[in-house]
Amino acid sequence: MKRARLSGSPLLRVTPALAVVLALTVGLAARSRAVAAEQDGRAERERIAAALVEVYTHASAPDLGSPWQSAGVARYNGSGVVIEGNRILTAAHVVAHHVEVSVKRQGTTRRHAARVTFSGDACDLAILEVDDESFFAGVKPLQLGELPRLGDSVTAYGFPLGGESISITAGIVSRLEIGVYSHSGEELLQAQVDAALNDGNSGGPIVAGGELVGIAAEVLESAENVGYVVPVPIIEHFLRDIEDGRVDGFPNMGIDAQPIENKALQASLGLTDGDHGALVIRVDADSTGAEVLRPGDVLLAVDGLPIGRDLTIGVPGVGRVAASYAVRRRQVGETVKVELARDGKRLDREVVLLATRPLVPDTQHGQPSYLVYGGLVFQPPTRDFIELFEEPPS
Repeated sequence: MKRARLSGSPLLRVTPALAVVLALTVGLAARSRAVAAEQDGRAERERIAAALVEVYTHASAPDLGSPWQSAGVARYNGSGVVIEGNRILTAAHVVAHHVEVSVKRQGTTRRHAARVTFSGDACDLAILEVDDESFFAGVKPLQLGELPRLGDSVTAYGFPLGGESISITAGIVSRLEIGVYSHSGEELLQAQVDAALNDGNSGGPIVAGGELVGIAAEVLESAENVGYVVPVPIIEHFLRDIEDGRVDGFPNMGIDAQPIENKALQASLGLTDGDHGALVIRVDADSTGAEVLRPGDVLLAVDGLPIGRDLTIGVPGVGRVAASYAVRRRQVGETVKVELARDGKRLDREVVLLATRPLVPDTQHGQPSYLVYGGLVFQPPTRDFIELFEEPPS
């Protein structure tokens, strides 16, 4: 059988000289792309650095043992970043108990007086404002990005102690979970990163893709390169919260629940292996859940998110986290749907979310209130205050 030859131009015959030319051309093109990418990266870093702010705080913390006096004036340094509306976002603990706050932009020498307009102590975020509009000349505010996923690369910008210039460190997101914020004791969503964070980085931006995805908050002192970041969903919650001119914080269901993993417990509640949910064991009398929940109920879902027997929920873009996030991601005053099982019946209810005020708060934010009467001093307790009278371990 004869084979027909394809019509068209003859195949290009590559000579040694032509091969050299082609190799040089490809190499130059690759180098040009690398140079262009490097220039783009440098321009992006310069843009972000222009929005970076160093925060100087003179603070006077209260003496909880003698609430009519302070523990003295201390000086702190932190970082911040300019966001939409010529506002500076930083960590609340950077400006806690502030007497005076000033800010300075990267590459400048003049400090400008700043005002703390909002402080969200629960989520360790604060907003600063500067009256002098010239402070923001040439600054492009950083835009909020998406929550990075596990393994995504991030970059930390800030002014850590030990130097006067900006510091830029890179790392990855190594964990997303509900964790305790040391500034408030609140359990909220946080991101763990392995970028080097040090004193002075607090309040600085964590950036991915040129956008703000977190605020540096704290480090784990017992380990190296373990830093914790206030992630973008918490930042967005805080910014929505203050739109009405006040800080309401985060709602709380006000219940205690336990996993339903024991076979005997499942049988006693009339659950099968395919069922899910958590057993309610306590409900605070003045809490969000008091009107619809009672001990012995099986909480099946909150805000459309099924609760696993291990007290976790699956949140798109976040993963499996503690079930409390279903409520805490919402604003105070919003309504959520609750699905529960009681006495073998499935019930659907709606709950108006409230901010739970604990009888004994973890931390004293601001000046403590007190009353002197008959030579005695009365003041509301906090865990900080109680710890003053605890004996150190032997």
